[in-house]
Amino acid sequence: SPKGRSGNIVLKTQNSTNAGNVAILAGSAMKNGNNGGNVTAEGGSGTIGGSMALSTGSGTEQSGHMVLSSRNSIGSAGNITASIGLSETGASGSISMSSGSSLVSDGGIVGIRAGNSESASGGEILIKSGSGGVTGGSLT
Repeated sequence: SPKGRSGNIVLKTQNSTNAGNVAILAGSAMKNGNNGGNVTAEGGSGTIGGSMALSTGSGTEQSGHMVLSSRNSIGSAGNITASIGLSETGASGSISMSSGSSLVSDGGIVGIRAGNSESASGGEILIKSGSGGVTGGSLT
């Protein structure tokens, strides 16, 4: 709506003894040489841009699992990229990765592993702090 407020779209199943699922799937190509469909989720632009949250459900015995993966390929496998946009006048955003804590059991593990190769070089792990006009960022 160019002048008013646009509506919301909510995809939700009803609560139940066995709750239903919501799946968003793009189509697959039926011929070689054609691309499969894409799925895009993006917050809206504005004075303050729209946010996006992706989280699992809580549970009394265990919370849900989250998997972020690129599928197998005969050719090159796809990338997974986490990046923050450029800020022209304010501080840049951060990317944080942390594992969970426990009151009565072991804390979670953060694992970073590069890929293997049977016929070429194995993958590298690169960790680099940022440069700055006054001082460079620290690596601790």
